Amino acid sequence: MSEDACSVCGKKAIGYQIFGCCGSSVCEEHADPKLRNLHSGGKLKWGDCYFFRY
Repeated sequence: MSEDACSVCGKKAIGYQIFGCCGSSVCEEHADPKLRNLHSGGKLKWGDCYFFRY
């Protein structure tokens, strides 16, 4: 799947989330609330987790 598609369902991805060693592009539905709350271009480090909003 491309960066523009959700790794879970294939819909348009809103960003990328990393939980420890595993990361994936996700859509609004499958995104963690921390990613959904970020503005476009936003980044967040939370413990071993990283969130990047496209």
